[in-house]
Amino acid sequence: MKKYGFLVILAFLSQTTFGQKGFNFGLNIAPLLSSTRWDSAKKEIKSADFKSRMGFKGGLMVSYGFAENVGIQTGVDILMAGFKSIYGSITNKYSLTSVEIPLLLKMRTNDLAGGIHAKGYFGGAVGLNVGAKVDASANQFPIGAKVDATANQPLIYEQGKNTITGHFQPFFTWFAFGAGIDWDIEGVGMLDIALIYNLGLSNAIKPNYEVEYKDPNTNEPKKSKPYDNKRARLSYIGLNIGFWFPMGGN
Repeated sequence: MKKYGFLVILAFLSQTTFGQKGFNFGLNIAPLLSSTRWDSAKKEIKSADFKSRMGFKGGLMVSYGFAENVGIQTGVDILMAGFKSIYGSITNKYSLTSVEIPLLLKMRTNDLAGGIHAKGYFGGAVGLNVGAKVDASANQFPIGAKVDATANQPLIYEQGKNTITGHFQPFFTWFAFGAGIDWDIEGVGMLDIALIYNLGLSNAIKPNYEVEYKDPNTNEPKKSKPYDNKRARLSYIGLNIGFWFPMGGN
């Protein structure tokens, strides 16, 4: 019964969405708001407060309409996102840069008025970590470390700006969904506006990342895992503003 229901829905969509097949290419920019959720042993970390930060992404869009109603959208974007953490008197501002490749199923209605159509998006994305930085208001030690100014400590990063690309996973993954509109401008192209939410799926940090230090008592070299048993998922919502060149597909 479920199988027949799915076929009925697909048949309905074939009458209400995409009007053209083939490839199309375009460019897009998107102001965004990114946030993160941290937990340890599947329990939310409440000792620190995590705040959202504004970001940006943009790049190339590629679309292929494989039926009169349904298409797949992909491309390559440069994503710049981040978050802020507040722990006691210490505030850290994180900035992450990744190369993102989305893969979205999109569906479009018939002409609503004057070349305007409504669209829906559903899919995901993979991001390649190419850079991460933190601007720390003070020297940062692992939570629970016994800080002694006269001895060596497992310092994660120093006060000021630090490059911490190696603290994060090489790849990030997201589940994406959203909706928007497009406007066919005859002889010019198509303006595309959509609000898309990317929910973080994978752990963004490396739980096994190690920092080296000397034991304050024995002066022997030791290692510490500041992110051991911790998980952080980065999510963001963006207002995608794109332009499709007039090449025949949607």
